[in-house]
Amino acid sequence: MKRSGCYLFTNFSPYGDTEVFLKSELPYLSSKFNKVVVFSFFDHAEKKNELPENIRVVVLPHETAERKSSMGLIFENLFLWLRILIPELISNGFISFNNVRTKNAELINQLRNAYILRNYLETHQGVDEEVVYYSYWFDRWTTILGILRAKGFIKKFITRAHAFDLYEDYLPEKHIPFRNFQLKSVDKVYSVSKDGKHYLQGKYPQYSHKFEVALLGTKPILNSNKGNETNVFTIVSCGSVQVRKRTVEIPFVLKKLSFNFKWVHFGDGPDFEKLKTIIGNLDLSNQVELKGFIKNSQFISFLQEENPNVFISLSENEGIPYSIMESISLGIPVIATDAGGCREICTSQTGVLLPLEINHDAIALALENFRNSEMNTAKFKMQVKQFWESNFNADKNFNDFTKILNQYKE
Repeated sequence: MKRSGCYLFTNFSPYGDTEVFLKSELPYLSSKFNKVVVFSFFDHAEKKNELPENIRVVVLPHETAERKSSMGLIFENLFLWLRILIPELISNGFISFNNVRTKNAELINQLRNAYILRNYLETHQGVDEEVVYYSYWFDRWTTILGILRAKGFIKKFITRAHAFDLYEDYLPEKHIPFRNFQLKSVDKVYSVSKDGKHYLQGKYPQYSHKFEVALLGTKPILNSNKGNETNVFTIVSCGSVQVRKRTVEIPFVLKKLSFNFKWVHFGDGPDFEKLKTIIGNLDLSNQVELKGFIKNSQFISFLQEENPNVFISLSENEGIPYSIMESISLGIPVIATDAGGCREICTSQTGVLLPLEINHDAIALALENFRNSEMNTAKFKMQVKQFWESNFNADKNFNDFTKILNQYKE
């Protein structure tokens, strides 16, 4: 009987808190496959947390391709290079020297990565293995695996799709490199939200048969049963402080509230100092606690111990936020903008869905109404937790997905 292997491709190694949602899936892969190899581009973690024994992490060893020149890669893959590059240039709507140079450099980079990966697999993959090739993100790895498929080295592969790797309209260039080549090459694209699937079907109807939904999930978390002992209405948020998350808008909303509150935010980012300045200028420092970048376990502990009244998200672009999954697993209601798949987790059963456009007065009113409604009760929190159990329980969702992966062994 052949041994089963899952080759998983992601951006960062699954250590620390860089990709906590990926880490939560790994134990399920470990239990269903004899061997799991996680390939990444980067390894930024200072501390290596323990993984199951049958999981190995490989950071793509770029030094093995240093002697491979760009021209050598082009001549070795001339027809494939033309087949990928020319449609990519045409799909952009214009051809300029800078455009050709940029796209060519990106394609050469992925040809080099494919060369490195192939060398590694030829050396390390056992002849007695049935392997699944699974990209966690719908971007560079999908191009690399597409190149290996075009060269006949692999026969099939699948990918997940989340948000930044899916919604092209939110990107500055409004385009993800080599998207048409990726779609021609991949067997299935599993969006983490129904909205993502609908977006892809609308943008690429010719590939509609390749788009499916596979929800992520979180493990059950025990409640402390302490309740909010301060009696101060506590609002929590979590995420990178950057433009698309719109965290800097939250203080303007809070300034309009007529009741006493506490806001706690987990996460830092490029706009973190700007956020601090806004909070100071609005004289909210005594009611706000910025935790900065912390371990995911600390965020979970806060949810358990402090039992906040509501989680808030004002993002303009999301898949389905993992932090919201974690929050509703503890029965914490949600107020979120209608971004990406948020409407699939922020419903009348879990909280309040806001319009995507920011309106400080309207959001403040939503918080006021929430505070005075049955949503701010223990009974409603039980309903929130039941919704999580039915839709975002990792035990169900990841076990279901491993069954799907087994269909793509080769």
